Amino acid sequence: METRRKFLINITKSLCAFPFLSMTHTQETSLQEVIVNLPSYELGLYTNNKLAKKFRISIGMGYNGKDQTPICKGVIHEKRKDIRFHNKKGIITTITRTFNEKGEELIYKIPYPQMRGLGVQLHQKGKTLEKYIIHSTTDEFQLETPCSEGCLRLGINDMLNLYDLICPEKETGKLPTPIPLTVNYSTLEIKQNHLLLHADIYGKISSWKDELKKCLKQKGINPTEIEFGKTLSEIIAMQKMLSNNHKALLEKMSRPFPDNYVTQEQISSLHNTTFL
Repeated sequence: METRRKFLINITKSLCAFPFLSMTHTQETSLQEVIVNLPSYELGLYTNNKLAKKFRISIGMGYNGKDQTPICKGVIHEKRKDIRFHNKKGIITTITRTFNEKGEELIYKIPYPQMRGLGVQLHQKGKTLEKYIIHSTTDEFQLETPCSEGCLRLGINDMLNLYDLICPEKETGKLPTPIPLTVNYSTLEIKQNHLLLHADIYGKISSWKDELKKCLKQKGINPTEIEFGKTLSEIIAMQKMLSNNHKALLEKMSRPFPDNYVTQEQISSLHNTTFL
């Protein structure tokens, strides 16, 4: 018994002398990562490789199609409170003109105390890009559309939630450890027995046959296990429809306010589902 008591005392002294030893488990259980899929307009926050929370987002493209969000890896390195939006003259924008869920016009003062941002560094082709951030938007009617100039936008309440979840011990400023960020481009996703199709908004897919094979491989499915030819034909036909819907959506959003309102039905038309 005396030997065991001395052992416990020595272990306690070791933990006091090297506090990082007692924190290892806590640190391992709080590892975070953010994964974005642009065509599905989804941002997922993962803890220990498990999805903790998923958010609807708007992504880059703009009405001219030139402001695409980069598809690459990077990090979230900073939390920013009370962000500000500026017009082309560098003047802070104070009023927003938008719509509510019913499509009714709303004009009000931007609630900057509730607006948040996450500083991002993206690594693409040997360059580090810092002009894109993850931030709040008052234009929540445009969530799940390609309407930004490259940044990722979340609704105000969702952004407040994400902001609090990211490195919760840090209220604002540089993060002690940057959080990995991956921006993917998957137009096909398999969930249970369903194949989810998303519009090829950036025109990246040159072969739907190869895209389907890649999607199946990621799920460990052999092409011979499904009616490959039939499924491929359905994908090609649906993607033509999704492409037309995407063009119609961009045209609508390019109109001046208040003629730029897009309905949830129009937004949903960028996606479709079929059985495997």
